[in-house]
Amino acid sequence: MKTWKEKNGLKHYFNCPGSPDWSPIERCWRLPKSEVKGRMCLTHDDLVEAVQDGWHKLDQDTINKWIDQIPQILKETIDLEGKMTGF
Repeated sequence: MKTWKEKNGLKHYFNCPGSPDWSPIERCWRLPKSEVKGRMCLTHDDLVEAVQDGWHKLDQDTINKWIDQIPQILKETIDLEGKMTGF
């Protein structure tokens, strides 16, 4: 994909998680990831439990807020000509 983008003159970020991302689901992974990092998961079951606990900490109001921010993120991305936003 990187080669194709370069061949076709498309600018891109090598570090995709650091690039502007308009998908609210990407933000949702923060809680499960932090839950896993904060625990010692020695077994598959430990890992599953940590991820599930992280997902359960995510509430619908937070998800709705992220979705409501999408127009602002798009505007900021346009204003910054595709450079990284503060989101």
